[in-house]
Amino acid sequence: MRSLLGAAGFEQVLELALGAMLADIRADLAEFGVEFDHWYSSASSRAAVPSSMRWPNWRRAVRCTTRTGQLVVSARQYGDDEDRVLVRANGQRTYFAPDIAYHLQKRERALRG
Repeated sequence: MRSLLGAAGFEQVLELALGAMLADIRADLAEFGVEFDHWYSSASSRAAVPSSMRWPNWRRAVRCTTRTGQLVVSARQYGDDEDRVLVRANGQRTYFAPDIAYHLQKRERALRG
C-alpha cells in the first residue's frame, strides 16, 4: 500500500484507519462503563525509549551491562527471576524497553498531577 499511495498518502490512510478503530474501541468500552483518563499508544512508547534511557536516574535505578552484544538490565537484584534484555545483539529493542518508557511517562504524569 505504501508504494501505491506514496509515503504521505499512506500516512493519511493510516491515521484515518487508526482514528476510526480507536473510536470504535472507545465506544465499546463506554458501553461497559469503562473510561480512561489517558490513552497511550504503543507507537508513542517505542518513540519514547531513547529518551527514557537518558533518564537522569537510569544508572542508579537499574544497573545495565553489556554481554554478548546485548544491553541487559540486571533485574535479579530487584527480585526478578532473570536479567532482562533491553536491546538485542542485532540492535533490535525487546518489548521490555518500551515498557520502561511507558512507566517513566506514567510516573512523570503522576508527578505533574
